[in-house]
Amino acid sequence: MYRCWNSTQCVDLYGLCIGNTVCQFEDDEKYCESIDALFGVCEKYMVEPELERHPSYEFLCNLDEELRKPDVVHFSLMGHENRTTVITTDILRERNSYRLQRDDFQGSLDIAWFCNRGLLVWRWVGGEFIRYCFCPPAYYGDRCQFQSQRISLSFRIHTFERSTVFNLVIMLIDNVSEIHSYEQRNYFAARDCDIQFGMNLLYSSRPKDESKKYTVIITVFEKSNLNYCGTWEFPIQFIFLPVYRIATILKISLVSNKKSKNCFPSCLHGECLLYANIERSFCRCFYGWFGSSCEKNYYCNCAQDSICVGSQNNQSICVCPLGKYGPRCLLTSSACSSNPCLNRGRCVPVDERAAKNNFSCVCEQGYAGARCEYEESRIKITFSTTIIPAAVLVHYITVATNSSSLRVSTIKKVPFEHDFVYIYQTLQYHIIFIQFSGSYYLAYVQPKFVPSAQLHLKLTTSDRCLTINEVFNSTLMGFSLLERIKYYHMPCRERHTLKCFYDEQHLCLCTNQHHANCLKFDHNMTYDCQGSMYCQNNGHCFQDHPTCPSSMVCSCNECYYGSRCQFRTEGFTISLDAILGYHIRPHVNIKQQPIVVKVSGALVTIISVLSLANGITSTITFQSENSREVGCGLYLLTSSIVSILFAFALTLKFWLMIFIQTGEINSRSFNSFNCITMDAFIQTLIHSNGWLNGAVAVERAVTVIKGVKFDKQKAKKIAKLVILFLFGFVILTGIHDPLHRYLLYDTEEQRTWCISSYPTQVQIFSSSMTIFHSITPFVLNLSSALLIIVKIARNRSTIKTQTTYIMHVRQEFRQHRHLIISPVILVVLVLPHLIISFTTSCMKSPRDPWMFLFSYFIACIPSTVTFITFVLPSNKYQEEFVGIMKGKCMIIIRFLSCQS
Repeated sequence: MYRCWNSTQCVDLYGLCIGNTVCQFEDDEKYCESIDALFGVCEKYMVEPELERHPSYEFLCNLDEELRKPDVVHFSLMGHENRTTVITTDILRERNSYRLQRDDFQGSLDIAWFCNRGLLVWRWVGGEFIRYCFCPPAYYGDRCQFQSQRISLSFRIHTFERSTVFNLVIMLIDNVSEIHSYEQRNYFAARDCDIQFGMNLLYSSRPKDESKKYTVIITVFEKSNLNYCGTWEFPIQFIFLPVYRIATILKISLVSNKKSKNCFPSCLHGECLLYANIERSFCRCFYGWFGSSCEKNYYCNCAQDSICVGSQNNQSICVCPLGKYGPRCLLTSSACSSNPCLNRGRCVPVDERAAKNNFSCVCEQGYAGARCEYEESRIKITFSTTIIPAAVLVHYITVATNSSSLRVSTIKKVPFEHDFVYIYQTLQYHIIFIQFSGSYYLAYVQPKFVPSAQLHLKLTTSDRCLTINEVFNSTLMGFSLLERIKYYHMPCRERHTLKCFYDEQHLCLCTNQHHANCLKFDHNMTYDCQGSMYCQNNGHCFQDHPTCPSSMVCSCNECYYGSRCQFRTEGFTISLDAILGYHIRPHVNIKQQPIVVKVSGALVTIISVLSLANGITSTITFQSENSREVGCGLYLLTSSIVSILFAFALTLKFWLMIFIQTGEINSRSFNSFNCITMDAFIQTLIHSNGWLNGAVAVERAVTVIKGVKFDKQKAKKIAKLVILFLFGFVILTGIHDPLHRYLLYDTEEQRTWCISSYPTQVQIFSSSMTIFHSITPFVLNLSSALLIIVKIARNRSTIKTQTTYIMHVRQEFRQHRHLIISPVILVVLVLPHLIISFTTSCMKSPRDPWMFLFSYFIACIPSTVTFITFVLPSNKYQEEFVGIMKGKCMIIIRFLSCQS
């Protein structure tokens, strides 16, 4: 409603600006000089609030609250100053900004549109200038007035290989493998990120042959060494369309597509692969061959260091390596000859067709710019001794004046044996939040961004942002968010040392005037690095830029760690690589390694020496026929041989791990063989030895139960079959491990890891089998020991009734202690490993490896005590060992006496 001036009379909003004066002083028509009617104007403005209106519209439409333009207030840093504990601040220099000027072109419209989308040139013919048109590929005719039948292709590229130059070969082919047209593009993420490429692929005939089937094929190579990266296929589904448009995103990695065995017809001169975008196989032909099954030969005249990808009109299509160009790759680029990159940047020639800027620079960490001329903003964050985390999640908030704040999150690992971390950032930022252990810390606030600033921040517990539950009582927490947010100034006024707090939707800062300044913050943001699947085992992926990232970092779930969450640390499946890998310092000898590595080396040496001595002495004992009268002798002889193999395998495993992680061994084929075989071999030996000891306990229990009916010869035959079965069973139940092991290069640590990655069902099976192999021999030893004691005591108590049952138990224990002590010792040795494995679900941090390190070595002890467990408690085996050793000593003495 509009109230007339100096009157109580009101006029309806839509009664204004209709030409009829209602108010006494005619002020109701005062604002209507440029308005015909208000009807529909305000409604349109509400639908499209971004439209600017005339001041008269603004005044009149705001008379109605429902039509009033909503005021959007964005987060700002007014009332803030640079805060938090800054130890040092060093501003290197301000970057100059340049504004491009555009010259306005004034020309005749007739001349401008004479060639439609083409380029007009003047040609001297017969003593006069005539107009001549150069047409783009999509048009033809003397004035480019006709459109060509074509494929219009546009695509973007997503890759995290920022320093790698890729070559893309885009071809339009038909079902008889004829190449109708092709294009080549170089892609360098540091230069071309977020650029949309567009091109037209023409048919070789006009009009096109609609009886054929056409396909667009995109093949990607790594430019530096011409390694194959993948192939994408886009069939033309509607051939009747004159212009067929394709828009897509290509996700490129340095790992090429997996091989397939389902090519039909089979590849004659090529390899069968899968397309990168669809589950379909194709033949990638070798040098000089083409066709659906690589059955056709063609002559290639490309340079020797280039590759041929096909032929069109008897001319080879060549893919040139980095630094070479030309149709046959015979020309050498001189773009980087003057070394234009600064601060140790690496020059990369990327576009030979450009007269200027035909190179790009790959900058070292800490530098940025087209020629690496700027220093990045470097932030050193030091943690107090009470809050040193394994990794931190860094949230950069960029405050915009007329739009919502921009948030970029990345994760940074805190190096071992350090209480600080360095963070580099090229993006503009105003606020830095650090998140770890479920809490937020306010690290830095700067209302005005200062580029190239070098900061040293100290993070303490006083920088922690409190949760809303910590600052409000239960009464206020019972309010809805809309009701509760009105009281958000209270914590800042009541607690002058409070820096920040947060609720389920906001992060709030306390200003210098002790007011709350809140910004929207998604606490449950999903991080997957644009669906790249970079992180393994459901880890969260973070990138340092929302659209053009240069690096990715993973935040791992509990029980996983590593730069890509590649290490699994559950109690039963943890490996020596997962326990010690990150503690081994590259390019450092064993004397300069951390104490945990030295202790591990000492334990490996001790266990290996004991296992070797145990294996040799036990083998000497059980090689005689007297020791192998029953099946136990065969079990223990096999266990002795396993102990010798285990001693060599454990020593080899440890030192190969040291040499590989320190960079002494760099052969990928050798490392791959070691990765696939060594851990699986050690686990096979450990589990087999446990089962052999369990088989001994079972046979001894059977011997006691059957008594004189026990058949020794039959037991030996059964033992041979059981040994073969046990080894086969252990190998078959562990065969999945080498099949799912592979090498993973860690770009952050600059070294290669051996990891295993199981599908969900295989993971369940693996964990179940590991638990089964650990617990079942334990149960067999324990139950056999109890059964032997009870059975013998019961038999004696039946015969000698005048003696109590307890006395019989004591007598039988003294008489048959070798039958009882052996399984009891094995139970005692295995029990600590089982307790640690069950009570501790996983190693949650590689910084604290001691418990799992000792658990790993405790599991190795049963392989070192066959002699102590079975030979020493038995008078028969002792006598056999002493007799054999005396005989060997006599032979040595005779030999020495003969020599003298």
